[in-house]
Amino acid sequence: MLIDRQGVEMTAAGHAVVDGYDRAVQELVHYGPAMLRLPEEAYVEDPSCPMVNALRAYFCLLTTEPCDVADGRKLVEDFRRRVPDESLTGRERAHFRAVDALVVGDFLGAATI
Repeated sequence: MLIDRQGVEMTAAGHAVVDGYDRAVQELVHYGPAMLRLPEEAYVEDPSCPMVNALRAYFCLLTTEPCDVADGRKLVEDFRRRVPDESLTGRERAHFRAVDALVVGDFLGAATI
């Protein structure tokens, strides 16, 4: 199991994926110009990485653009079809419970997970 910059276990294909995820989170925190590009690059490295998929889903589902929300729903469906819930860490499961709540428009439910 790999560890991200926050010291939390993360399911990923390798250190490059974790580094890409960490850089994407840093860009998000600082509202940097690469915050949307870096998760896509990490996804190319490892399309089954739960935290990368959760971050991509958050970006789609927390927007006001209907096409982005539809893309987010498809992204979550595709991930759920490929990656069984029992293979996720507790943290990853929690993020996907929040993402699942966002998919159905339950922002309050997502926020309380």
